[in-house]
Amino acid sequence: MEIKLLLAGTIKHKKEGEMFKKSCRYPIYRVFLVTQLIGLLLILCENGSAREEEISAGAGEFELGGIVVTAKKGYERNAMSIPANITVITSEDIARSNARTVADLLRSEAGLVVRDMYGNGGQASVDIRGFGEAASMNCVILIDGRRVNPIDMANPDLTQVSLAQVERIEVLRGGAGVLYGDNATGGVINIITKKPEKAKLNVSASYNAFNGTDLRFGLGNVTEKYFYSINGGLRFSQGYRQHSEMSAGDVGIRIGKEENNGVPGWDLSAGFYTGNYQFPGPIDQQDWDSGYCQRSYIWGGSPYGPIKSTVPLDNGGTTDWYSRLAMEKSISGFKTETEISLRNRNAKSFMDSWGSYGSRYTRVLGAGEKVSRNLSGVDLLAGVEYYSNSYNISPESRTGNPTPANDDQRFQRSSTAAYIQIVAPLLHILCLEAGGRIENANQHFEMEDPVTSSTHETLTIEILDALYAGLSVKVAEGINVYARWAKSYRLPVTDEYCISPIVARGIPGKFLSLKPQKNQDIECGLKYAREKIGVNFSLFLTRTTDELYPNPIIWENANYPDPTLRMGGELQVSLQLFNFASISCGYTFTDARFDTGGSGVYAGKEIPLVPRHKGDIKLRVNLPLDINLGVDCTMVSDRWFGSDYTQTGNKLPGYTVVDLNFSRQFENLRLFGAVTNIGNVKYAETAFAGTYYPSPVRNFVLGMDINL
Repeated sequence: MEIKLLLAGTIKHKKEGEMFKKSCRYPIYRVFLVTQLIGLLLILCENGSAREEEISAGAGEFELGGIVVTAKKGYERNAMSIPANITVITSEDIARSNARTVADLLRSEAGLVVRDMYGNGGQASVDIRGFGEAASMNCVILIDGRRVNPIDMANPDLTQVSLAQVERIEVLRGGAGVLYGDNATGGVINIITKKPEKAKLNVSASYNAFNGTDLRFGLGNVTEKYFYSINGGLRFSQGYRQHSEMSAGDVGIRIGKEENNGVPGWDLSAGFYTGNYQFPGPIDQQDWDSGYCQRSYIWGGSPYGPIKSTVPLDNGGTTDWYSRLAMEKSISGFKTETEISLRNRNAKSFMDSWGSYGSRYTRVLGAGEKVSRNLSGVDLLAGVEYYSNSYNISPESRTGNPTPANDDQRFQRSSTAAYIQIVAPLLHILCLEAGGRIENANQHFEMEDPVTSSTHETLTIEILDALYAGLSVKVAEGINVYARWAKSYRLPVTDEYCISPIVARGIPGKFLSLKPQKNQDIECGLKYAREKIGVNFSLFLTRTTDELYPNPIIWENANYPDPTLRMGGELQVSLQLFNFASISCGYTFTDARFDTGGSGVYAGKEIPLVPRHKGDIKLRVNLPLDINLGVDCTMVSDRWFGSDYTQTGNKLPGYTVVDLNFSRQFENLRLFGAVTNIGNVKYAETAFAGTYYPSPVRNFVLGMDINL
């Protein structure tokens, strides 16, 4: 019966809008509600819900994340006492999954919707709490606390860090503007890499049915004085569609010294990443209905549409290198950390279908100082930050030469911020915390316009602030409830500000006058961790003013005149069924829409690409002979096509996708394999106005890890 339920997503239905509800014998969202209500009843019926003895975390207790650092900007806290929905993907979770990229790991987490346009992980966006097309601009992505969000509309490249380097991933849902500033309106994802271990060597290799290879290595050591490591990887895939080949490589080094006897500790890391991608483009409704999802062709002509006789030449490439130095020292009860980082990125595009060629150069300098102190049990954290972003768009000819017309665009943003956070435990059962941030952002735009032979310059100054307050209450051992309010903001990215000149149509370039987007969140929740069960439940309401969105009527970005509202809930239940088996079930409900009572043209309409329902099941089984089996099931309901704000036609159908993974552990060798999308379901995570970007079909993976 369970197998039939999981594979039922392959059934076709007449009404696309009902695909999610009919993807199994019973409506799947009801199955989730029943499953998780049973879990809650188990909690209420458990012997002595106010159990006196303390359960040891090492004895199998669900920790709901254990010790995390994202909620205190690098300093450790227990996730149970944090008034926010925060979860952790541990190194054990990573090893037992079939994931080969960070996007694969995040796809099955409650409250997160991953949209991978080309199915290779490099162009994926992560949507936390219903921001749709603007998801990547409302979620901060960090690698060891270092921001990797680009200053333009491009998605952060989640393949730039190999999973071989990742220790854990922390996901903080809800506004976090106090500690992380711009873009932290939906939440924060912090990818934390492994610290070097004593004399360790790791080599991994895998092959998949898309003629793809994945090679990784890691080497590290810890001596009496220093630690060091070097990690890297190479990935290649021909892709599952025509013209969808990709190749990528990365290498990272890290060296440092722990603080000891008043001698400051330091941590220096540097890395380089390069990736090349072919862009197959979307397919039309006819090919989608016919099942020709592997096709690829250019779009153009008049009226605009597919030219099916021509395979596109569109492609892009990125080179990205970074360096980061952090120094820690303790002085008279104060802990200080100084950080400086530098990043250079060159994104080159060859969009032959659009007649657009060029490079985008980004240089980011970051610096920060933070100080923490515990005074009579109260934790104080304060810090200052500085970021300088230099961004240049340099158009080129089809042959790769600089264009004869002087049509570069230049953008400079420098921001200075100060923040403070106070965490005050009270009476051993309460934890009250609050914080504030103020930021000054100076922006200078310069565009050389070949149409008017003039130079446009604009200077803007923004003063921004963020606030939050939260309360966590320990109701009983292993049971906490919390409430939280937060205010955060998002500045427009460069592409939203700029309208590039289109010489062929005689359209001059210009800069748009846009206001920062502002969010306010209210959230409450329950956290429960006992010996064989863990529950994380939250309800949220987000009110956004001056929402930034692409106006399809005037083909410009704009601030929406009325508020937008996002409300919903996230429920995750983890059960230890037996000593050898565990299951985790997640359900997310999101209602994201323009204010029904507003005066805007889209009043009452839903935010495109945001599903109302999402479900996740993760089953893990440990068999004799060190054999591990895992089944991941992700269910997403139907939603409106991207950029479809009128919402008069059909919805993008929902889908149910099941992945299977297995491994066998020997002494220093681990063999693993996976079958992704075992039902060979036809689905698309991303689609716009009747065009589809098909997601991968069934794939097979085999590989091995060697640890010495």
